[in-house]
Amino acid sequence: MTHISLDEKAYQQGHAYATILVDTSKNQILDMQEGRTEKEVKTLLKNVTGQTLIHTLKEVNI
Repeated sequence: MTHISLDEKAYQQGHAYATILVDTSKNQILDMQEGRTEKEVKTLLKNVTGQTLIHTLKEVNI
């Protein structure tokens, strides 16, 4: 993956959020993770790729 998008969605009243990871080159949802903190986003990326993407990413849309 070289181009991804991260979005957040409230799924309950109040402040319950999920972060959604999309491969924008394929226009495909890859996974989602409860929460929206930096730690939770890193966990989401690691769960999807098995590694961090810092070296291969060319574009991240938020």
